[in-house]
Parts: sequence; structure tokens; C-alpha cells
Amino acid sequence: GHCARMRREFLSNPAVQTLLADRAVTHEFHRDTGGKINDFHGERLRARLFLSRYGIFATPTLLFLDAGAEGRTHAVLAGVPR
Repeated sequence: GHCARMRREFLSNPAVQTLLADRAVTHEFHRDTGGKINDFHGERLRARLFLSRYGIFATPTLLFLDAGAEGRTHAVLAGVPR
């Protein structure tokens, strides 16, 4: 599917991995499996609440937040990669 394609063509790209290594924390989770995840403040949330909090409605999605305590959203890139 599209998530596997993003992982294969983008996230597994050595140039992308090098760029992200010093600038980002990456985490992959599957919204359909439910369960809980730790948000960026260490709070344990249901995956659906996390998605809702950041306006994520489609997959795959890349969410870019600032490093500050506010966790402001800088970009949400969602949908089908071309």
C-alpha cells in the first residue's frame, strides 16, 4: 500500500535518513490497530486521539513539529505519494 511505498521510497532513502538523523525523531504506528502511544510530552494517548489532536485524517502522513514544549505543528503532509 501507500504506507509501504513511503517507507520504501522515502524513509528508507539513505539521503533522507542522513538529513533526519540529527534533526528529527521518527516514529511509525498503525492507526487501525488501536492501542495507545506516547505523545511528545510523554502522555499515553489512544492512537485515534493523537491523530485527531494533530488533524491527521489520511495515511501515510508525515508530521513536523517544533522542538519546543509547545509542540507547534509546522507541516502535515498527508495522502498518497506520487
